[in-house]
Amino acid sequence: MQDERLPWAELRAQMRKGSVISRLILEHHIYRSSTLNMIPSENTISPAVLAALATDLEGRYTLPLKDVLHGEVVENGYRGTHFIDQIQQETEKKISKLFRAPYCDVRPLSGHLSAMIVLGALLPRGSKISVIPVEYGGYDGYDPGRLPSLLGLKVTYLPFDEDAWDMDYEALEDHLKAEKPDAVLLGSSFPLFPFDTKRIRETMDDAIGEEPYLLMDSSHILGLIAGGAYPDPLKHGVDVHYGSTHKTFPGPQRGIILTLWEDIAKKMDENFFWRWQDNCHWASIAALGIAAEEMLRWGGKYSRAIVGMSKRLSKELAERGLPLRGASRGYTRTHQIHIHPRAMREKWHMGVVKVAEILEEAGIIIDNVGRMGTQELVRLGAAPSDGVRIAEWIAEALSSDGERREEIREEIKRYRESLKLAYTL
Repeated sequence: MQDERLPWAELRAQMRKGSVISRLILEHHIYRSSTLNMIPSENTISPAVLAALATDLEGRYTLPLKDVLHGEVVENGYRGTHFIDQIQQETEKKISKLFRAPYCDVRPLSGHLSAMIVLGALLPRGSKISVIPVEYGGYDGYDPGRLPSLLGLKVTYLPFDEDAWDMDYEALEDHLKAEKPDAVLLGSSFPLFPFDTKRIRETMDDAIGEEPYLLMDSSHILGLIAGGAYPDPLKHGVDVHYGSTHKTFPGPQRGIILTLWEDIAKKMDENFFWRWQDNCHWASIAALGIAAEEMLRWGGKYSRAIVGMSKRLSKELAERGLPLRGASRGYTRTHQIHIHPRAMREKWHMGVVKVAEILEEAGIIIDNVGRMGTQELVRLGAAPSDGVRIAEWIAEALSSDGERREEIREEIKRYRESLKLAYTL
């Protein structure tokens, strides 16, 4: 199936000249365009967003200085930047409006770099952060040997209720009183349900006062926040939230930082250039701006459809015997669905890596830790009612032989051909 977003003629011309990379790009697109892509940290971008990445902006710079160099006042380290600067300013305006945040930074190249900028600017070396344990979905980058070691931060772990797949709010106050962290960081790669950030903020204030920061890595749920399908963290006690822009937010791969507070924004801005980054890749800032325009128009409908699909698909999968996390709370209220690894091994006698291998044979792509995401299915035009047949394909693929998986793969190819990219300008 031909992906209408691609410059097919140019790629084929390069193939004829012997470009191996052009051939591999084409083969990748043909392959992924015939499958159900359900990795929760991915999405597909619109033709307009993709086009922005392939413009003259890709090779350009801007560097606002407003400084004196060699005895002369210099507004910018480069010339020819007036359109680039306007693109960044307009993108910032749209992101601020979308997230109801007066201070935003669209310059970080990724969610991970956004985390480095926030933590590095706000927390001196030797500070202590409390994070979600990795075994309960906490982002691996916040484990002691990774970002914290680079930034000189100490790590303690927040109490977590595995059955509810949420913070253990009853145990939180004792943890905070004992550890007295300088920041509580809610960073989850496995978010199934919204955190009660208002309650967390109030508990922090009672236990250790108003000094510690409450931070949220919203990489996975950024699009749901933008569309109102997930509570706005800044309205409910979070000082800064940040994340990557290519998961539930259907933009290019980069990051943003959002806050209500001028003093916090100033600290981060002062620590940006020549510490964390210099080149900010303005073609993808332009692409982010177009994605923000799409979300300003469609974000509410898109985010609600994602959650609706997740709820329907998880219910259908559970009815077919697939063990899922979060059963006591209805499985999910985000884009993610989690296969329970221990229960899967006990009931179906296979681990989640084997599950992922089998599903890929049938044309369904999930990740190797048992997570499924619905954001790309919805972006491609799938409706929540399609969750019935998708659940059937998944259950049949896992319980059948290779011949049936080949049949499912062909059925999925035909299904993909019936879908049309949605929620675009």
